[in-house]
Amino acid sequence: MSRWWRATARTPDVEPDTVSASPTYRRYLAAAAWSGGSARDWDHSVRPVLAELVDLAAAARRLDPELWALVDPDAPRSPDRSAPGPGRDALLRILRELDRP
Repeated sequence: MSRWWRATARTPDVEPDTVSASPTYRRYLAAAAWSGGSARDWDHSVRPVLAELVDLAAAARRLDPELWALVDPDAPRSPDRSAPGPGRDALLRILRELDRP
């Protein structure tokens, strides 16, 4: 018997275009699995994901609905490449609002 063997990972069966199929969801799920591990596991796997979620929650509270609509990760993505985007002014307004104490 060989000392070395390679485990083959089976891709879980998930419906396309669902939350479970989202790479972000899978990353959050993996981070949650590491939460019971070592301090290193926490610092490298859990803390970065929590920081993203806290930043997102803070942004949701600080931005008015018009600006939040431009940031909301749950908002549908436009397939239209010819329609103009919100532009630099919108980006600057969002950044100013997030920098406000």
